[in-house]
Parts: sequence; structure tokens; C-alpha cells
Amino acid sequence: MLLNEVKPNSELLTPEEITEMKENGFGLMDGGVTDNQGLECLLLADRRRTSGESSFKPFDFAMVADVTSQYMDPYIVPKLSGGRFGSWLNYKRIRLIFLILMPLIAVTFGLLGWKSEDWRLSALFFGLAGIFFSLAIVFTYLNAQIPNKNTKIAALKDFNPEIISLLRKFLGKTGILVIAHMLQVRLNSVIIMVSDVFLKRIRKLIYDSFYASPQWEGKRKTDHVYDLSFTNDLNRKRSPFTGTFPVNNNIQIVAQKSFKMATTLWFGKDNESNLACLVACGQFTTCYNLREYIWELKNPKARNPNAKDQLKSLPPEYMKRLNDIEKILDSDWAKFLNNPFWLYTQTIQGAPNNINLTVNVNGKDISAQFQIS
Repeated sequence: MLLNEVKPNSELLTPEEITEMKENGFGLMDGGVTDNQGLECLLLADRRRTSGESSFKPFDFAMVADVTSQYMDPYIVPKLSGGRFGSWLNYKRIRLIFLILMPLIAVTFGLLGWKSEDWRLSALFFGLAGIFFSLAIVFTYLNAQIPNKNTKIAALKDFNPEIISLLRKFLGKTGILVIAHMLQVRLNSVIIMVSDVFLKRIRKLIYDSFYASPQWEGKRKTDHVYDLSFTNDLNRKRSPFTGTFPVNNNIQIVAQKSFKMATTLWFGKDNESNLACLVACGQFTTCYNLREYIWELKNPKARNPNAKDQLKSLPPEYMKRLNDIEKILDSDWAKFLNNPFWLYTQTIQGAPNNINLTVNVNGKDISAQFQIS
């Protein structure tokens, strides 16, 4: 049904591609694979507006809200388990068991069944003989499929035959659990590479494009879930704005809790405190970043000595509006410092009465209790 309603763009796809798509279908993936923030779409839309390709006016200001970060947890190699037996049991020994020991056991059971005068015992022994003999045959077949230097497998045709032979010998002597551990480590590293390293690299490239564009000077601000967390202290304290605007421990505990929160599709009764932290963090972090943005407009040389004064060209009514917004943000921030959840209780019905939080910072637990309502 969905495929029938799809109308391919003939300017982007060739007739052959359209035919293939209709015959074989197509897959849909989350746009976050290439641009998790949607920032590239924003840049493209603004470029079209600026160049006159669109009838819409260019954007005046862009705030990019983001719950991902450049931070990565250190990779911890899983420990090898299984003890001496796991190291002793390798493929060569397993091959001896299946190709020599199991046929001998099968013959032994067959002889016992032949000599037994009790038909029930004979049936049992013959059955066991058949099982062990079948296992030996199955293993013999599987063993023949293992690539050697004369392999005809297409995927290995470019490999040096001597390399394949050496790998076969090495892996044959390596413990089965050691090989399983190697595969686990490799799988974990691939998952981290795809889900973390590559996505963070793509994120950085898009952010660099955003901040390298002169047309966005004075019109951009990022709003990250980790901005006020303990993890981001080093970067946050580099800003000259930090010395003019207070951030207390309670704010940072909620931000740290939100930053370390795992991805979830929904919030149930058992994790109401997580939802409260995430919403509250979004509220007070946005307040902080908007206040920092106004400060940067009023102090353009603080970060960049070559920055232009964006406020000189503003009419008086806009300056008044900017000052009014600044006062509102200052008032709201004072409330956030007193209670990070004050706005949350006004926007969410059925908020929990109190929340107890504990976060780990540099190996130390920091706790706080919040009276919500």
C-alpha cells in the first residue's frame, strides 16, 4: 500500500532506478544516521532562502537543541572467562574428539548392543551408537567446509594461500573461549564505531560547517543537555560568560543526571524522576543559553576580537525588547537556582512530590533531594 503511494522524483532518479524501486521496494532509515540534529537541513533551507530559491525569508536566529555529545566513555575490554578449560579446549582437540573418539564410542555401543541379550538394552546401545556416529559424520562435513589454502570461496580468493594456512593453524591451536572472546571484543568495537565514533564525527563536521559560516555570525546558539553538567565543566568555564552568571550544585546534579540518561522510547511510572530531570534540564539549560546569547550580543569582543557589533544596527524598540527578555531570563534563572524544577511543576501535571538524585563525578557520588511540590 505504501509503495503504491510513493511518487518518485524524476529529477533525482533515473527511469531505471524508479523501475527498480517499484519492483524491489526500498528501505527507510532514521535520518539521525547522517544528521542527528537536523542541522544540515537547517543550513540547506537557509541557503535556499538566502539565494532566492524559496519565497521564505532567511532565518534570523537558530538554536540547535541536542542531547548527544562529543564525550565518549572509555572502551573496557570484556574479561576472558572459562579458566584453564576454556584455554585447553581448542579446535584441534575438538576435531580429535569428533573424528576419533566419537566413532570409537559409536563402535563400542554397537558391540554392546550386538552382544546384549536384552532387546531393550540393545535398542538403547544401538540408538546411542547411531547418535555418536551421526555427530561424527556431521562434524566431518563441517570440518571439510573450513577454508584452507586451496579454498574456492569467492570472498577469500584475493587472500594469500599461505596466510589462510597460517590462520587455520593459529586458530586451530587457540582455545575456543579465547576465540569467542576475540569475536565479542570485535563485535563490541564495531558497534561502538558505528553507533558512537562515526556519528560523533559526522556531528562535529556539521557543527564545524555551522560555526564556520559567516552568515550565521550572531544568529546561532547551541543548547546541549550536557552544557551545565559536571562533565562539561572544563568547556563551560572557558567561556567569559561563566564568571558573570552563577551555576549551583543542584543545577549541575540535574544536568548530569539528564546527560547520563539512557535512550528510551517512553517514560513509565517507574522512571518519572528521569522525565522530570530531562524536562527541567531542557528548561533551565535553554534559559542559561539564551541569557548567554544576549550577553554575547552585548559583549561581541569577549569571545572574538574581530567580531562585529550586531546591536549597532538595531532600532531602539528592538533593544528594548532585548533588555526586557534579559530581565525575564534573569528572573527565571534566580528561580531555577532556588529550585531547578519550579517550571517543570507548572508545565507537567502529576509531577512527583520529591526527587532524590545521586550522580557519580570522577568516582565520587554526589546526592541531592528536591521538594517538587
